[in-house]
Amino acid sequence: MRYINLSNLNAVQTSFHGGIAIKLAPHSISFRPGLTKRVFEELGAMNQITFSRLFPQGYKPGLFTFGEHPHIGEAANIVERYRDAFVRGIVNPGQIAEFNLYSRLIEAKDLSRHSDITIAEVMGKLARSIFGDSVDQFKGPNEKADRIGRELVSILPKDMSWKDWMVTLSASNALELFSTKPKWDYLIDDIRRVSENPGNFKLGLDASDLFIERVISRPQKIAFFPDNFGEVRFDLQFLLKLAEHYEKISPDGDWTISVVPKSVPSTTDATYTLIDNIINEENSSVAGLKRIIDKGKFKVFDDGPKAQGTFAPHLSQEIGNYLVDLIENDGTAIAKGLYNLESIQGLNIPIFMFFKSKTDRSSKASGLNKDEFGLAYLPPTVKGVEGFLKDKPDYTFSDLLNTVKSDKYQSILTSFSGNERSAVNFIHNFMEQHHCTFVEAVDRINI
Repeated sequence: MRYINLSNLNAVQTSFHGGIAIKLAPHSISFRPGLTKRVFEELGAMNQITFSRLFPQGYKPGLFTFGEHPHIGEAANIVERYRDAFVRGIVNPGQIAEFNLYSRLIEAKDLSRHSDITIAEVMGKLARSIFGDSVDQFKGPNEKADRIGRELVSILPKDMSWKDWMVTLSASNALELFSTKPKWDYLIDDIRRVSENPGNFKLGLDASDLFIERVISRPQKIAFFPDNFGEVRFDLQFLLKLAEHYEKISPDGDWTISVVPKSVPSTTDATYTLIDNIINEENSSVAGLKRIIDKGKFKVFDDGPKAQGTFAPHLSQEIGNYLVDLIENDGTAIAKGLYNLESIQGLNIPIFMFFKSKTDRSSKASGLNKDEFGLAYLPPTVKGVEGFLKDKPDYTFSDLLNTVKSDKYQSILTSFSGNERSAVNFIHNFMEQHHCTFVEAVDRINI
């Protein structure tokens, strides 16, 4: 058994997930029976064989996990997200003590080697242990975001082009009630302007031609990872249009569209319950999805992630099987928001990500200015945010997209008869031999 020695906590041993024990001072906290066990219970559900199909050896999870020492810096952002809700919802001093203990646990450098549970999962499970599985401390802000999303979707032009939709999906990523009111009002006004006339706006990072070629023009199996309340209404509207398009050009084809939302409340993230309610509400603008669901062509998983992001080892076996199906049938993943991408990057499936560059982190990773819209593309098993926490990333989403669009990359693809997985595997081997990044390898390979 390993121990975590926090500077001024000692004397009492409490076992939890992973065979670790914390030494706690008796006066520091009074646990309710079973709290620690519930918070750190085993989360993994996908078997190792399935996981090894989805990710190459050496998978390192998202930015907000315990897995690597530099990633601990992200803990403060996660903790503050929950702290805001906890302050509104906690009235029992003992609950505040529980929260503060786990906040300190997360910040402990001793946890930097503990890579099989994420910061977000710890905070989410703590919230559910204190408040119960069904209690959502972000209920008020999320309901407001959903009302705004419903209003904004209603003003979308009737005949939007696919490129209009791509701008709109990227702009809608700003619909998240997690900022000061002036900034919130500004973000909503920004989305409103795009919703009213998306043709007047452009993507700063533009993989739209690739998206049309690889997703719109070819009916296939899709896994869609949504982000926030409010925002998901735009996503569902787009997915209905995509499903109807697939029906039209391939009515009997082997295509499906599956959505992987959160299975329980997790800050501002869209949940299965929310999506189910949107589809079945009175006068729903996406009621057409019910018919496509009945045909077995559209599915919303009810056993998705339990915390921010999409921490792959803790996805259900059913979702894992579906993702393997995407590998075997040349399908595509679509992600909204940086947390989702951070945690599934490296997936052995091509990934498109819609986002708005809202923060210094996203600007640094994307190569965009703040407030620009982006649609990024990651080839299978390729990371888009390698070196993300460095002052200067090894390469940005923009660098990666330019590389994928380059004549050199296309030549490599052609030499492997268009098989992108084989081409990328060849590039990875070159990277290992020459100790360089993906972008550098493509530039240096001679075909």
